[in-house]
Amino acid sequence: MRALSLSLSLLTAALWCQDPGAAAASSERGRAFGMARRADGSPWAGATVHLVSRPFAGCQDRDHVEITAGNNGQFTAQLLVGRTYSALAVAADGERWLVSAIVEDIVPRLPIVLDERSAEPRVRIRITGIDAWRDPGPVRLWCSGTKAAADAMEIAAAVEGAIIELPPTGTGYREVFLTAGNGLDVFRRPIPDDARGEIDVVVPPPREVPIDVREPEGAPIAGARVFVRSPAGAWLPGRTDADGRLVARLPRTADDRADPPLWADAPDHLSGRLWREVADRPEPWTIFLARTAPPTCRLLWNASEPIAGVAVHVAGV
Repeated sequence: MRALSLSLSLLTAALWCQDPGAAAASSERGRAFGMARRADGSPWAGATVHLVSRPFAGCQDRDHVEITAGNNGQFTAQLLVGRTYSALAVAADGERWLVSAIVEDIVPRLPIVLDERSAEPRVRIRITGIDAWRDPGPVRLWCSGTKAAADAMEIAAAVEGAIIELPPTGTGYREVFLTAGNGLDVFRRPIPDDARGEIDVVVPPPREVPIDVREPEGAPIAGARVFVRSPAGAWLPGRTDADGRLVARLPRTADDRADPPLWADAPDHLSGRLWREVADRPEPWTIFLARTAPPTCRLLWNASEPIAGVAVHVAGV
């Protein structure tokens, strides 16, 4: 079952590398070895061991190595040199998962010991309501063992009405959430600690909100993009029309009063954000963008002699 093969909450959902050179530099692998043990100290034969690397500066990808412990509980793995890993051992046992303690700071050539620590109930969800979110792009289903989205992993294809088993996390906590398009955070739901068997998860439909993008004097800005400021940086589909308007499909909150972190940008304009009192201002919501002004400067030697022919580069943050 795919849920078993992706059973670490420590996996980061977004498997992308921002610095190809950094990723290439860490392609060498070194041998790691260890043992999985049952609670009574006996070998944990057949346990599935997951080793997941941590991201480092400039690169957010994570290396995931999955191996099976032998009859003597021992295992070996090839890990990327220069990265540190976290490890977890799991095994299905009827209607529960047996899980080890999570071991941190693993590097090649150091021994690993994973001892069975606890059990987590096996939970399956039947998810409905996701088809309404397919317009922004692919819909993806994630599970996290903490409340931090950065710890989430993709667990299965998001199919309307599908029954999906949630993986063990090693933390005893599970939260499922849905993203649409290029990372729009659509829906989150913590799984109750006492959940067992199959439970229903219903994703609320989107709400359509008109958003105007204008200059401070009120002139509409055509072709502007609107995005949600978040770790994923999700762009909403489409651009503003000739009247500066985009009808956005946004997630519903508990009372529809939460202020989404909406920003916009457009050519020849500075990026701007939505300033909106909590649901007190009527629709449409308006984002104002100021025009950029071409920078001018004068280069002088000793504060008096002009310098000609020098290339000038201006960088923004």
